[in-house]
Amino acid sequence: MNIRRLICIILLSCIALNGSPSAQAEPAYAWEYADHYSTNLTHVWDLVIINNTGYIGDKERGLLIFDFSNPIKPIELGSIELEGLKRKIIINDDIAYILHTKQFSIINVSNSAEPKMIGNYSFPRTPDAIAISGSRAFIADRWAGLFILDISNLSEPYEIGSIDTLGYARDVAVVGNYAYVADGYEGLRIYNVSDPQNITEVDSQFTTVNRIITVVDEYIYTCDNYFAILNVTDPKNPTKVGSSTTAYCGIDMEIIDDLAFITHIDSIQLIDISDKTNPVVIDEIDFYELFRQFGIPFISDLGYYCISATEKYAYMSVDDSDLPKNILIFERQLDSDRDGTGDGVDVYPDDPAASYDYDGDGYPDIWNPGQSQVNSTMGLQLDAFPGNPAASVDTDGDGYPDRWNEGQSRDNSVNSLHIDAFPNDPAASFDSDGDGYPDCWNEGYSAEDSTTGLEIDHHPYNARLHSDLHMAEICSSIFLLIVVGIVFLLRKHKLK
Repeated sequence: MNIRRLICIILLSCIALNGSPSAQAEPAYAWEYADHYSTNLTHVWDLVIINNTGYIGDKERGLLIFDFSNPIKPIELGSIELEGLKRKIIINDDIAYILHTKQFSIINVSNSAEPKMIGNYSFPRTPDAIAISGSRAFIADRWAGLFILDISNLSEPYEIGSIDTLGYARDVAVVGNYAYVADGYEGLRIYNVSDPQNITEVDSQFTTVNRIITVVDEYIYTCDNYFAILNVTDPKNPTKVGSSTTAYCGIDMEIIDDLAFITHIDSIQLIDISDKTNPVVIDEIDFYELFRQFGIPFISDLGYYCISATEKYAYMSVDDSDLPKNILIFERQLDSDRDGTGDGVDVYPDDPAASYDYDGDGYPDIWNPGQSQVNSTMGLQLDAFPGNPAASVDTDGDGYPDRWNEGQSRDNSVNSLHIDAFPNDPAASFDSDGDGYPDCWNEGYSAEDSTTGLEIDHHPYNARLHSDLHMAEICSSIFLLIVVGIVFLLRKHKLK
């Protein structure tokens, strides 16, 4: 064989066996609950985190600025009083643009300890949303439509154009010379705003887009009846590239890298948007279960939840009128086994089949969705008693453990389990006298169900007896011995 050809074959074989570095899978990550803390806030309507600095809009206290360098223990740096509800906060180059009760305010936040009001503009009502593009501010007012303000002079913003939309303008996003308005039941309205005094509508709309809009690069992310991604490379003619019907109408939405966070009144959804044509809900965190597990005060369906995320952490305000205000913190963690659970939470970080072991006995409580013992890379066995650290194995599935876990006993059992005297037979479990015959059949079982041919012990507290027939045999034997003894004595007497 040609030596050069042989070398090529060997090299190709090595590549096939080892894989090229470029073909190796990218590391996977998962977002997990990290902590929470209560605040002295009264009614939070927006939360923005930028470069470890947090901006919180509170009904009573105004705009508050926090240092989030330590995400678990943020430090308040400064605040400025603002009237009423804070609908929306946008931070751009040390300038905060805020919608609050009938006001659009512009605040210099370069000095976090002393934010300063620069200018404001009044509205007859309280607008819902704001977008900043260059020297213009676009305001969505559900009752009056779309307003455009000139903010080239931050101290004196003024109106330069408006249009009364057909529905209820609830959110707005701007790409180039086009404004996209989530217009309630009228869906997505697209307007050419190149001339603010002559705003014209573009004949394109998606009737299901009527609540939340977020723009990142050339894509618009929307959420109402379902989650959708629109390509706005051609701004006047957006095209839907992907959607997910399992993601539904939310209260707030944040896009970070290839993940979308959507908050609801009872949960937060995480959507993988790495493939724009096929967004997938990869996790949904139920608030009630989360709050119960970590002892956070229970909330009602009347709460309002806004979210802001960085590359490492996501922060969500939990606002309920009757309970302490909390901020929940979620952490981005490495997910080595790619099972959707971060390594910091995953009890089995290298086994995709399971993640949780709440009683800490070394046996998983449940298999991960779509997984089973066959998929376990560590040979895991499911815990037959997931809430009890004393026992884990029940081969015959009769509800009685085969044995105690190492270092455990009945004294450690949280519900007074008994060891199964017949671990391979589901028909019986108890043998009080240890004679190998069961005291009774397990509920719903009989001799016909016994897989090992067991017989009931009619004398469960006497190891020498196990059946009435056995007793009869003993009595017969004794009687026979007596008869033999009498015959022997009679014969002996005759011989004398």
